[in-house]
Amino acid sequence: MVGKRWWYYPPQHRPRLIPPRPRAKPSGSRGGNPVWYKHPAVIIGSLVLCCPVGLVAVWLTDWTTKTKTAVTVGVAALTLVLLAAGAVAGELENVETAAVDSTTSMAPSKPPQK
Repeated sequence: MVGKRWWYYPPQHRPRLIPPRPRAKPSGSRGGNPVWYKHPAVIIGSLVLCCPVGLVAVWLTDWTTKTKTAVTVGVAALTLVLLAAGAVAGELENVETAAVDSTTSMAPSKPPQK
């Protein structure tokens, strides 16, 4: 083994074969504070006021996928419940209107005055 040198690298001086992980950047420009459109109060408000915008905001946050899915399913279920309630209320209104029309048409009418 003449001419070959064997080197020993202590653990702190070994060459890294894998580059270091990049450090997490703060989500806001002020050192860790979330930007205004990622704030939970803004997201909940947008879910209440304008549902599609709120769902997009939910999926743009750094929440876990389980949380995002739960919020999306909850909003979809609430929308279906509200649509069904509106349809039932519309049907009840039609039934009440038909009942009122049938009672008024059966009432005796006054003879025309001359």
